[in-house]
Amino acid sequence: MTALSPVSGSFKGGAAARIAGTDFADVYFGPTPAAGYTVNSQDEITAIAPPGKFGVTNVSVTTIAGTSPLNPANHFRFAACLAPVRHAADGRQETAESARLRGRQGDAA
Repeated sequence: MTALSPVSGSFKGGAAARIAGTDFADVYFGPTPAAGYTVNSQDEITAIAPPGKFGVTNVSVTTIAGTSPLNPANHFRFAACLAPVRHAADGRQETAESARLRGRQGDAA
């Protein structure tokens, strides 16, 4: 495993993470297998993060050579909401979650 992107997603799972490397057999987010993965090319897959606990976990892959080692570059953060940042009409930056919460409070964007 040589690269991971993005390095964060919702604790609910479902984030698509591109992983670079070769000879993939299985993908794990901590001790939990990925919800699935797609082979993009000989040296890249896209893994779907399973639901996880808040915080950081190591993403690892198994290959014919063994399991990738623990590495800070392979950390994935499960968070409450990590939707893409968007620019609000007034120029503020916010996540989709903060925009949703503002909408509940009657504050139009």
